[in-house]
Amino acid sequence: MLVLGDSKVINSLKLIFVLCLIEDGKMTDNNADFLKKVSDLKQKDNSVIKALHLTQDVFGYIPENVAKEIAKIYSLPLSKLYSVATFYNEFKLKKRGKHVFKVCLGTACKVNHNEKNLDFLKKEIGISIGETSKDNLFTLESVNCFGACSLAPVVEIDGKIYAKMSPEKLKEHIDAIKGNDKI
Repeated sequence: MLVLGDSKVINSLKLIFVLCLIEDGKMTDNNADFLKKVSDLKQKDNSVIKALHLTQDVFGYIPENVAKEIAKIYSLPLSKLYSVATFYNEFKLKKRGKHVFKVCLGTACKVNHNEKNLDFLKKEIGISIGETSKDNLFTLESVNCFGACSLAPVVEIDGKIYAKMSPEKLKEHIDAIKGNDKI
C-alpha cells in the first residue's frame, strides 16, 4: 500500500501539477499513459489532506483541474474531495493575490472599530471580502478571531499580525507593497 508520504506518490503528484501547468489545465491524450499509472495509486484515508496541502503549496490554491486529478488518484468523487477542501478554512479554491490582508471581525476588534480598517481596505484596493484584485496583487479576507484580542484592532498581512491598526498604518503598508519597500 502506498501512502502520500511515499516519495513515489509525491513525485507522481508533482508531475501531475507540472503537466497541468504545461497544458494550461487541459489534460491531453499525450498524458494518458501517465494518468493510467497515477490512477493506480489509490488511497482512501485522510492522507488526501496532504495531497491538498501539497497542491496549495505549489499553486497557492487548489485549481479545479488538479482537484479532478487528485480525486481520480484517490478514487474519490470530486464532490467528496471538495467536501474535504471546503471543511478546512485554510484551503483556498480561488487564486489569491500576492499579498493577503485578513481583517479580524471578532468582538474585541469590532469594539475597537476594525470595520473602519475593512472599509478603508475595500476602498483603497478596490475589492470586497473574498476577492482578489485584477492585478493579482491583493486578496482581502476576514476571520472571526485571531486570538489576539488585547492587540485589537488587528489585521494580518501576508501571515504577520499587526496590532492597533488604523487606516493610516494600512495605507503605509499598501504604499510599501506597491513601491516594493519594506515596512
